[in-house]
Amino acid sequence: MTLSSSGPLFSSRPEAGRRLATALSYLRGPDIVVLGLPRGGVPVAAEVARELGAPLDVVVVRRVIVPGCPDLVAGAVSEDDLTVVDIDRIKARMVSWQGLHRAQRIARTAVERSAAVLRSDRWPEPLVGRTALIVDDGMATGATARVACMSARAAERTRSSWLSRWRVPTPRRW
Repeated sequence: MTLSSSGPLFSSRPEAGRRLATALSYLRGPDIVVLGLPRGGVPVAAEVARELGAPLDVVVVRRVIVPGCPDLVAGAVSEDDLTVVDIDRIKARMVSWQGLHRAQRIARTAVERSAAVLRSDRWPEPLVGRTALIVDDGMATGATARVACMSARAAERTRSSWLSRWRVPTPRRW
């Protein structure tokens, strides 16, 4: 399958997940765990998990937005307090360290709220010695992908694969 930057390749996230699962069917097995990145990656990951017969979990991450520039991503944070920062982008925009720390606190607060809602009373899926397929619905800067992989590895999730670039439409309701 060819990936295109000109527009969506799929009509919906579930369709993208089914097609991705078909491409990954060779991974079917007891040591696979599918991890979706909220929000858009979870519907894609859910279909992958269903088709592969694998457990589904989430890796809660959030972009760190440059203060005063709502479309400029400075990095990302994870639910286990890991951080990725794009230093070149910070320097280019002459963002102060105080501004960056404020943006990181805002992102961490959002991660804590999301994790509380998404996890409720359940623990994360145990992944030690298993292969984690980390799924999202797209990738712009790669910051959330990097921090999600770091998070998986930090939890002794030694093998992880990042699955992205499955361009799907992003309606406002998602």
